[in-house]
Amino acid sequence: MIFLTSPLDVDICKHCLGKQEGVLHPLNVMYAQTLDNAFDALILVQLWEQACVYAEKLIPCFRFYYGELHPLLGLLHIKYGKILLYKMNLAGALEQFKCAEKIIKITHGEKHPLYKNHLLPLMYQAIVESE
Repeated sequence: MIFLTSPLDVDICKHCLGKQEGVLHPLNVMYAQTLDNAFDALILVQLWEQACVYAEKLIPCFRFYYGELHPLLGLLHIKYGKILLYKMNLAGALEQFKCAEKIIKITHGEKHPLYKNHLLPLMYQAIVESE
């Protein structure tokens, strides 16, 4: 696993994506891995707008490679939902959390801390703040 921690890592990922776009298919595995690394790097340096753009591109890749009910897809929905919640896009955040709930409820179970202590409070927060 690669750990990205600096703005330079974001620049490297963007450079790689720039070289790959238009050459590789949007669902190409190398492109998907680069998108995933770029998304994580953008989160670490708190570039939320760009992270949202990359998350939108990354979700179809995860769905294609992992399937509809994979825990990593659920975690991606949670990450994206948290960013949207932070940006006060409450409808978008709630939509992402609902997608995550369908997956995490099955893969982890309703008693798992990720579901019970993390996802449900985020969903509740999005609902309360949207009222």
